[in-house]
Formats: sequence, C-alpha cells, structure tokens
Amino acid sequence: MLIATLILSAIILVAANRAAYQGRLGFLFPFVGVLFGILPFFTGLIFFTPVFFTFMLLLIGYAIWSSAKGRPKVYLMYSLGAFVVVFALCLWSGRGYIHEMAILREKYPIIRLEGTLPVPSKENHPESLPEKSNLALVKLENRLAEAEQRQWMMRNMLQKLHESTINDFIENPGFGVVRMPRPSEYLDRAFIRDSQIREPLEQPEPGSLVSLIPEIDQQDPEGMHGILENHWGNVFQFGDPKRNGLIRPGREVVGGLPHQFNEKPEMPKPWKLLRVELVGLLLKEEPVVYMSAHLPDMKELRSVPTRKLESFESSALEKLRKGEDLVTGTNPDGMRILGALRSAQQCQKCHGGERGDLLGAFSYSLSKAGR
Repeated sequence: MLIATLILSAIILVAANRAAYQGRLGFLFPFVGVLFGILPFFTGLIFFTPVFFTFMLLLIGYAIWSSAKGRPKVYLMYSLGAFVVVFALCLWSGRGYIHEMAILREKYPIIRLEGTLPVPSKENHPESLPEKSNLALVKLENRLAEAEQRQWMMRNMLQKLHESTINDFIENPGFGVVRMPRPSEYLDRAFIRDSQIREPLEQPEPGSLVSLIPEIDQQDPEGMHGILENHWGNVFQFGDPKRNGLIRPGREVVGGLPHQFNEKPEMPKPWKLLRVELVGLLLKEEPVVYMSAHLPDMKELRSVPTRKLESFESSALEKLRKGEDLVTGTNPDGMRILGALRSAQQCQKCHGGERGDLLGAFSYSLSKAGR
C-alpha cells in the first residue's frame, strides 16, 4: 500500500509542479489527480488516502499560488511540504494497526512441531497399501485439497502476519483503505478458540463394555460399506483443514488448532454408536487408548487417563499396520471396530513420515439399534 501511494502521489506532485513552471493549470495535473486520487474511491475496492489529500492540497495551493502570481520555486517548496505532511499524518493515523498486528503475532504464534510431535515409526508404515486402501486415501486427499482451497484468505493473512514487521509499515491502512476485512476481524472469526463445539458423547463407562470384546470377523458384517464411509467421514472431520491454520516449511504451524470432533459421529442402520476412543501411537512408547468422556480431542491428551489395548484392538492394530483400513469384530452383544487414521499427503507437512503411515486409530463400540 505504501509503495503504491508513494508512486501515485509522486506522479501528482510532478504534474502539479510542471503546471506551475508552465504558468497554466493545463490538463495533466487535474487529470492524474482525479484518476489516482478520486476515482479509486468510486470503484468500491480501494481508496488511496494520501493520494487524495495530496491532490486536494496541491490543487488548493495551486489556486492560491496562481492568484498571488508566485514563483515556481515557492510552489515547489509548498508542494514538497504538503507531500511530507500528508504522509506523516497518514502514518500517525494508522499507528493502531501496527499495535494490532503485534497482538495478533502473540495470539497466533509460530509453533514448531519438530521435537514435540514424533514422526511415525517404521512399524507403522505398511510395506504397500492394498488397492482398496490406496483408493480410499486418494479420495480423502482430494476432499482435503478442496477444503484447503477454501481457506486461501486465512492462510494469506497468517502468512503476512509473520512475514516481517516492516510489512506492517508498508500495509498500514493509513496509506490506503482496501474493502477487505481487517486481519484481526477475519482471523478471530476463522478461529473461534473458546467456543468450539465440544458435544459430549453420551456413552457408557469403558468397563461396562467388556462383553463387547469379540474375535476379528472373517467376513464383512452387515452394513460394512456404510460403516467404512462413515469412518472416513470421521477422519476428515477430525483433521478438517480449516483448523490447520498455515503450515510452513520445516514443520511449523501458525494459527493451528488441535484435531478434534465438532459433531457427534453416526453409524449406518442397524448400528448404534456407543463409544469412540482415540488410539495413540505417537506420543507413548506403547500404543494406548485415551479414555475421554468427550469425543476425541487432541487438546485433552495430556490430561485424560489411558488404558492398554484390549485383545481385539491389539490384533486389529496389526492388520491396520499391514495396510487395512477397518477391522471389525461382532458378537451377539454388538460390534467393535478399529479404523485407521492414515497419513495423507496433507498430513505429512506436520507429521512428517511417509504417505500411508498409520498415525493412530479410532476404536468404536457399537450395538444393534433397539438393544
């Protein structure tokens, strides 16, 4: 903004002094003044404040100077003084913006994940993904890419936020007003940090589900296709790109929010979801299940109790590590499911590792509707 206003104001300044040395107003000075100083306001997109005031002061000054029959050098000194005063006042009027940007940097800092978020181990990388699993991962990646494209303005603002403090001076709104949201307004709407929906899942205590520890199914259960689709929908919701902020090279994140569910997952009929738990593979030496009273939320991981994997979960985990996406086990009381949280291309920016790595899993407990 500063560079544009300086160039346009300088053009008006030259045109005004050219008119003074020629001794007549002429066409050029009023034309460039109206073109650069007044017309942009009526476009509805941008208004160069210093350009407008520079033009008005030079035009008024020219009228007074001309009627007094002053010398060109006098007008030159006046025009240069007006130029400096206008830019000084515009810089002063936008001082709040520089303070606002400093506050935003503290609110949305650069978070370095190196050393805090372990890279997936080799045992969690399958030698090769089955074709069905690879196609499902491609479908997830396409959905994530579409969602990322809708967040371009947020990423652009976060990028500018940490580019340089010199940029605050250059983009100072005192030098011009663009018909766009201010960074603080837009970012605070994009990240509603304290009012994220965290709907508790009304679920039984883990110990009451002992009867739901089955053997692994040898055949797909009823409604398997719908269960798999719902699981991948849960994976997308858990890793929704709108919560990722800006991901920078070197595993750095600006404005990122912890992964979590914002809506209660569903399962297709005739199944009813009783409980869903996050299986962690990265932060502990051994796989654990986080026993939260809420839907899985990465923000809670350091405070919620954990348990060891049950026999079904341990056996199912080995299958997920070999490339399967969903492992089920049914008995007369219901169904248990272990669903993979697998690393898509977009996940590698933060998690590192390789595409297809197993980052974790969801452990579902289901019953037949009506039971």
